[in-house]
Amino acid sequence: MHARRTTLTALALAATLAIAACSSDRADVPSEATPSSSAGANAVSIASFAFTPHELEIPVGSELVWSNEDAITHTVTSGVPSDLGVPGVSDPQAAQPDGRFDEELDGAGTTASVTFDEAGTFTYYCDIHPGMSGVIHVT
Repeated sequence: MHARRTTLTALALAATLAIAACSSDRADVPSEATPSSSAGANAVSIASFAFTPHELEIPVGSELVWSNEDAITHTVTSGVPSDLGVPGVSDPQAAQPDGRFDEELDGAGTTASVTFDEAGTFTYYCDIHPGMSGVIHVT
């Protein structure tokens, strides 16, 4: 009986330590809801044909860095993304670049950066892959 109680106590202690370790790891994870509070607040990742976060707020004068995690080429092109339209309902609208920035990220590990010196809302998209888009709010 004593050996069984010791085993159960050891298992309970191991489970408690595992839960505590998981809890402390979670406390270090930055929240996307408050991007300005994390070290990578001025960063957007490109993975699985998506910009993450899709929408971001940064202060005037900030540099924003996009990092391509996909093995293929993407662009970060400022302007109005294409409207893919609904088949049979509307015609697709072509993307409308505005010339503020147009960066090509040629595969995994490549980055591009842009400094935002004026306040406003800036939309951008991937010129190669319709449907990939993001929004930057500069305040």
